[in-house]
Amino acid sequence: MKKIILFLGFISLSTTFSAQVGINTANPQTTLDVVGNGASATIKDGFRAPRITKQQLAAKSAGVYGATESGALVYVTDITAPSGITPSLTQVAEVSGSGYYYFDGSIWKQVVNSTGFTNIYNSNGTLTGLRTVTTGGNQLNFNNSTNSSVSIVTNATEGRVTTSGTDRASIAMSSGTSVLNLFQDNAGVAQITTTGASTGMNIFTTNTTPITLGTNNLARVTVTSGGNVGVGTAAPETKLHVISGTATSNRYNIVDAANSTNQYAMIALRNTSPLATGNYSLLGFTNSGPTSGGANWGLGSVRTGATAVNGSEEDFYVGNSLGGNLLERFRISSAGNVGIGTSTPARRLHVNANSSAVRFESLATLPTNTAATGLVIDTNGDIYKNNTVSVEGQILRIGLNAATYATTTEVGLRFNSNDTATEMGNAPNSAPNFINTIVGGTINAGVAATAGQGAPARVADQILLQPGIYKIQVRLVGSFAAASALNNVFLKSIVNNNEYSLVNFTNNSNQTTTYYFDDFINITGAAQTVDFTISPGTNTFTTSSSETPGTGRSYRSLILIQRLR
Repeated sequence: MKKIILFLGFISLSTTFSAQVGINTANPQTTLDVVGNGASATIKDGFRAPRITKQQLAAKSAGVYGATESGALVYVTDITAPSGITPSLTQVAEVSGSGYYYFDGSIWKQVVNSTGFTNIYNSNGTLTGLRTVTTGGNQLNFNNSTNSSVSIVTNATEGRVTTSGTDRASIAMSSGTSVLNLFQDNAGVAQITTTGASTGMNIFTTNTTPITLGTNNLARVTVTSGGNVGVGTAAPETKLHVISGTATSNRYNIVDAANSTNQYAMIALRNTSPLATGNYSLLGFTNSGPTSGGANWGLGSVRTGATAVNGSEEDFYVGNSLGGNLLERFRISSAGNVGIGTSTPARRLHVNANSSAVRFESLATLPTNTAATGLVIDTNGDIYKNNTVSVEGQILRIGLNAATYATTTEVGLRFNSNDTATEMGNAPNSAPNFINTIVGGTINAGVAATAGQGAPARVADQILLQPGIYKIQVRLVGSFAAASALNNVFLKSIVNNNEYSLVNFTNNSNQTTTYYFDDFINITGAAQTVDFTISPGTNTFTTSSSETPGTGRSYRSLILIQRLR
């Protein structure tokens, strides 16, 4: 290598014994000391480092720049992404703009970007990448002595401030000794708390937007701008509007309370208006679909006076609406009287039927021979116990003959051999088989009955019954002569010599079977006769009368009549 040294007389260059070089100065203070020519307006001052592109730096052979080249300085003129053979591509990873770069022993680092340094204390700036501030155990405080705020602003679609800690992340906001804390413990419950001199916590909006609380990314509770609270609905229509779409144990509970034996109401509704007769405090119900309006049924308390506050002037009330005001349907007075159709019940049960009937269904029946009395109604509509003996519970029990009935012929069902106490004898428990406690009820056997409406001429065993209502049952035990899909037998009741009712029994087999005929007969005016006819179809039908298991007789086929009134 040849070294060429030019001595330019018009450049003042001075070297000292300590190898210091000076340009434009005879007294260099450093290894290289360059002094600008400030007196000239045309001479260009400056020091220029080697100029090179990012592509050229990346194309350097591997190892050209290493630890011994630390501190090398270049000026990158072009940052086009390198291509082709680039052994030193990793060393230019941080070359992101034109400017001065120095080599730190492994990678090229920018000395300063093209816009220069930014002092964040008095200038705005832009981050070019992710930045981390490590406080080294020291606090980073932002203090503002005026009424202005400290703002963190982003133009992105989401603005986020993040705090983190290995055990707890928190944000504390304080004013004097009043503190609002936001906590999130590691694998723990998130909390919002107030401490110090805080007098409460308010959550509200300053416009017409609602407040919503939710879980699992779904809204659960909504408070509208009008103050309506919705649970399970985002559009509550009343002060408290609860919708539950899923039942628990086939029910929708509003309140579960451990009330034990205390006589406390779990839900209390109060009407705090001034005391006045006719004030209501009601709980309403409606079942008119998803768009239903007000309550169609209401139950609760109605005031009957305007003085007492101990409940003596309050009745329990039930009413319903058919589109307008509530119509009273039921009331219990403070004295315990129950009213239906009246708002002033004067008896334990006071019913104003308004010319309608009053019905009782599925009432229990008194056992046979039980002493009983009926009820009577006076001219005021009050019901009393009647002192006369009731006819209810009177019984007739007689047995049917053992007989074979021919096909396609309607004849009388005979019981003439089993219609007295002597003929029927006693049961195995020594009790008489024959029972007849029906007042005025008599039996006439072998009557030559003429034809009537739906009734043939026949020899009939008839029962005479006095006016009243009777329950009739025929228990028919018998069998057909042969098995056949066409087996059937008709059993007809005849009242006052006219057909009353008819049943058709069918059975494919010829096995002994029990058949039941049940009916009610209402006899009005004078006493009337009751008898029965039987008519088998394809095969003859044989009835079983009684058996003798040991001592006494046990009846199979019976006629049972019970007087109801």
